[in-house]
Amino acid sequence: MECDTIHVDHQKHCFVGYLTAGYPSRAESIDIMKACCEAGLDVLELGFPARDASMDGEVIRKAQARVDKALGQDLTYWRQVRQAVSVPIWLMGYRQDLMEKDIYLRLAEEGLYDALVIPDMEQQEREELGKKLRPFGVSVVGFINGQQTREDVDRALRGTDLIYHQLYCGPTGVAHNDSSYLPLLRYARETSNARLFAGFGINSAERVEELLQNGYHGAIIGSAIMKLLQEGQDQAYQFIRNVHNVVRSVA
Repeated sequence: MECDTIHVDHQKHCFVGYLTAGYPSRAESIDIMKACCEAGLDVLELGFPARDASMDGEVIRKAQARVDKALGQDLTYWRQVRQAVSVPIWLMGYRQDLMEKDIYLRLAEEGLYDALVIPDMEQQEREELGKKLRPFGVSVVGFINGQQTREDVDRALRGTDLIYHQLYCGPTGVAHNDSSYLPLLRYARETSNARLFAGFGINSAERVEELLQNGYHGAIIGSAIMKLLQEGQDQAYQFIRNVHNVVRSVA
């Protein structure tokens, strides 16, 4: 595996692609996951069924509206996902959904995902979750962004080995192409050994190339992939192949 996000090769760059679990249907979602990984994803970030996806942008909210929420507690589905997917899985969801009936823990106990991504949680809670999940080989992804205090940034950089750098604050899926991320990226690289992943508003291979050349270990793309899937699956797979080729080309 070229980009193992648990036992990390720091010379590799990673392409993390987000898909909404269960979209557009249970069976189709698994076929799409397999096809996306075959097209070039290094890591699959799976959106857990959400009762309230208001923190996401329109594209992902639309996808979440079609998902059978019962899939969240259906261990058989998650076992099928793990069996079908050959790359590391990041499970992304909201606190109220993942904490319900300790589903995050039951899935971890069965080894059904590799890292947990919860945006609406304080860093202290993430650190506590990390201790619970460490025996199962699961990491908890930390978050940094330009609106945090330096104290909060430092805590995230110290507390987790995988960092999601939100390139802007707000709902996902808004195209964002400026370089305002650079000071925080440089600070993080200078003060931490964590793996740094850029996310939010990334919608082109050219943007991915820029971000990796400037020092990120990986890029996370969600809404752009989901939008293409809603328009036609072949377009999404070609987009993934294009980004994959760029990621591999960056030294």
